Amino acid sequence: MVSISESKLKKDFKLLYGVPVYEYFQKVRMQAAKDKLLAGGHSVKRGCDGAGLFQSEQFYDRVQKRVRSVTQ
Repeated sequence: MVSISESKLKKDFKLLYGVPVYEYFQKVRMQAAKDKLLAGGHSVKRGCDGAGLFQSEQFYDRVQKRVRSVTQ
């Protein structure tokens, strides 16, 4: 078993993936929701649930934040 401190793990993760752990998983969740919605046959609610975003308001807020960051 290997022991590593939380701060070292977070630092190395950011070096490897270019973003903090939380941001990485948020991107993964948003991609999963996007994939479900683009595949069709899924409501926004089901896309949110599948992405671990259990309130559609959270999904909407995150989409708005991403749209703003892309358009600025």
